[in-house]
Amino acid sequence: MKYILFVLVMAFGSFSALAQDAGFQEMLRRAESGDAEAQSNLGRKYLNGDGVAQNYQEAMQWLRLAAEQGDATGQNGLGVMYSNGTGVAKNGQEALKWYRLAAEQGLDKAQFNFGAEHYKGEFVAKNYQEAMQWFRLAAEQGFAAAQYNIGYMYLRGDGVAQNYQEAMQWFRLAAEQGDASAQSNLGFMYLNGEGVAQNYQEAMQWYRLAAEQGDAIAQSNLGLMYLRGDGVAQNYQEARQWFRLAAEQGDAIAQSNLGFMYLNGEGVAQNYQEARQWFRLAAEQGDAIAQSNLGFMYLNGEGVAQNYQEAMQWLRLAAEQGDASAQSNLGVMYQRGEGVAQSDQEAVKWYRLAAEQGYADAIVNLENLGIAVSHNSQESSTSLNYFIDGLVIVRNEEKFSACSQGSYYSIHISGDIGPDSSFAIEEILKTSPNCINKNGVVLRRTTVILSSAGGLIEDGYKMGQLFRANGVQTQIDEDALCASSCAIAYLGGVERTMSEDAVIMFHSPYFLELNARGERVPNCDVGSESSAKLLSYYQEMTGDEEGQRLMDRTLSYCSADDGWVLKGANSAELFGVVTKL
Repeated sequence: MKYILFVLVMAFGSFSALAQDAGFQEMLRRAESGDAEAQSNLGRKYLNGDGVAQNYQEAMQWLRLAAEQGDATGQNGLGVMYSNGTGVAKNGQEALKWYRLAAEQGLDKAQFNFGAEHYKGEFVAKNYQEAMQWFRLAAEQGFAAAQYNIGYMYLRGDGVAQNYQEAMQWFRLAAEQGDASAQSNLGFMYLNGEGVAQNYQEAMQWYRLAAEQGDAIAQSNLGLMYLRGDGVAQNYQEARQWFRLAAEQGDAIAQSNLGFMYLNGEGVAQNYQEARQWFRLAAEQGDAIAQSNLGFMYLNGEGVAQNYQEAMQWLRLAAEQGDASAQSNLGVMYQRGEGVAQSDQEAVKWYRLAAEQGYADAIVNLENLGIAVSHNSQESSTSLNYFIDGLVIVRNEEKFSACSQGSYYSIHISGDIGPDSSFAIEEILKTSPNCINKNGVVLRRTTVILSSAGGLIEDGYKMGQLFRANGVQTQIDEDALCASSCAIAYLGGVERTMSEDAVIMFHSPYFLELNARGERVPNCDVGSESSAKLLSYYQEMTGDEEGQRLMDRTLSYCSADDGWVLKGANSAELFGVVTKL
C-alpha cells in the first residue's frame, strides 16, 4: 500500500470553446480595444488550443497585456508559462513575480501555484511555512488541490507538527469535491487506522471512488483488498481486474501483485510467462517483492530456464532493500554454491538479516548450521485478561520489529455470545490491528480463537461483521467447540482455520416458547425475514454457492443442543467453512 505523492500541478483555468466564430471575433475585438478580461481569455485560448490553433507566442502576448493591466488570471497564466518554459525560456523569477501579483489579489489558483513553488524549492528556497500559508488561503476558498496538499503536509509533518486528524480533515474536504488523490489517501488512512479507527468499509468506499476516476494507486490498493479479503469477500476476479487497470498505467505494486496471481493461479489460469512479464516490469521499477519473486523463478527454473546469475542479480537487489525472503534465498545460494562461490559466512550473513525480521526459513537454516537464533525481532509480549459476567477474553500481544504497524495479536474468547462479547470485541479490536510491514504487506493477521456453545444470533452477526471489517483471522483450537452463534461469528474471519479435533456446529435460528407442559422448547418458525438475513450473511462470508449449501444444512436442525456438525479442518474445508488447512 502507498500514499499518493504531493500535488504540484500548475493550476490554470479553462473554459468551453465558443460555439460560434462570431463569439471569437467579438472577444478579439474587445481584446484589441484593451479589455483585460478578453485579453486574458484570448491568451488562454491560444495557450490551450481551444477553438484556435495552439500558439504560445500569441498566448504570451495576450496574457501579458492582460497581466500588465492587473488582471489576476492573466498574471497567473504568465506565471504558468514561465514556470513550465512554455513558449518562453523557463524563468523562475518571472514566474514567482506574476504568481505573487495574482495571489495577492486573492486568485486561488495563483495562491496554490505560489505555495507549490515554495514547497518544491526549484526557483526559491524551500519554505514549508510559506507554502502552507498560501495553500491555506487557496484551500479556504475551496480549492481542492490546495486542500489536498495541506492534508499531505500534516500527514508527513512538513513544516507543521505531524497530525493525522488534520490530514484527515483536509483530505476529506478535497475528496468530497472529487479529488481522486485525496480519496485514495483517505482510503489508505481508513485501511490502516491512521488518525481514525480502522474501517475497511470506509477504505473500500474511498478507494473505489478514486479508482473509478482512473487513479492507479487506488486501483492497486482496491485490488489488494479484494485479494486479501480485507472487509470484503475475497474475490480474485475483482482483484485481477483492478490490478490490471493499475498495472497498465505502470503501477509497480499492481504489476507485482498481478504477477503473483499468475504465478500461483489465483483467479487466473497459472501462467509462468505472464507472471515473469509482470514481475519484470515491477522489478525494473525497483519493487523489492517483484525482484524477489523474479529471482525465485530463475533460481528454481519456474517458467524460465534455470539461471543462477539472473537469480542472484534480482535476489540481491531485493535483499539490499530488506526483503526477508530474498535475503533467505541468497543465503541458500551461498550455502549451496549455486552460481556463486560457496560461502557459509555469506550464507549466515544473509540468513541473519532475514531471521531478524522473523523469517522462519532463515531461522531454521541457521539452526541447521548449529547457530542459535535469539529471536530478538520479538521485542516484547504482553497479555490482558477480561472477565465479564461469565465471558472470558484473553488478548496476547507480541511486538515484532518487522511490524511497521500493529503487532502479533491473538484474542481468545470463551463463554456465551451476547451483547457483552460483541461490545468487548469491538473495543478490543480498535487497539489490535494486523501486523503490516513497511511495504504495506500483512505479515500476520490478528487471530481470534473461539470456544463457545453459542448465545444470541444477533451478537453472532455483529461479531462476524467486526471480524470481517477488521480483517482478522478466526480459529478453533484443539478439542474446542464453536456452536450456534459462535459458528456464525467464526465465519466473519477473512481467513478461517481449525484444528483436526475441533468441532463447529450450525443449527437453525430459533426462539424459546412454552409447550403444553410448561417447558421451554425451541421454535424455528422465525419468519422469512430472519431466514433471508441468515442466508445473506452466509453468502457474504463464504460465497453464494457455499452459503446456500450451508443454509440448507442449517435449516435441517431445529434444536438448542443439536445441529449440523463438522469435525476437523479437512471436513470444514470441503464446505467452504475453513479457508485454509
